[in-house]
Amino acid sequence: MNKKELPQKPFLAGSHIGANTVNRSQLGDIIKAMSSIISTDWPELEPNIVCTEEDLIVIHFNLEIGDSTTEEVEFLQQTLLSYMNHFANRYDAINRFTLSRATDVWNVRNEGLVMYTFKPPWLRRRPVSPTKQVPKENQMQIDNSYSFL
Repeated sequence: MNKKELPQKPFLAGSHIGANTVNRSQLGDIIKAMSSIISTDWPELEPNIVCTEEDLIVIHFNLEIGDSTTEEVEFLQQTLLSYMNHFANRYDAINRFTLSRATDVWNVRNEGLVMYTFKPPWLRRRPVSPTKQVPKENQMQIDNSYSFL
């Protein structure tokens, strides 16, 4: 075996495993990548992307624009839903960071905002709406105080 055939780096068994794994330290990169396209496409809706304590990534849009009628707001919400479904299925950063939709909290409307939530790959449990975790008699109290923001 001559010198050119020898590996340049020492061989470490299993060193390739996890090399492309997405982890919590990349949350800032994920949010920047998502924000760059969404802010460009929807500047008038003031999109904001935040991360919750549970590491869910929440994108919320302000639906209250000027003197919009109820019909216009409903149409806007349907348009956003179509856009976000396409975004979740086709956008490169969603695939690169292996994000998935948190369907229990997808297209949720609350106080003039509509929210879409993504789950990063390091979260193993499925997020659920807080109203599904409490007895019925307490649901109204939690619904009024619950917020992703």
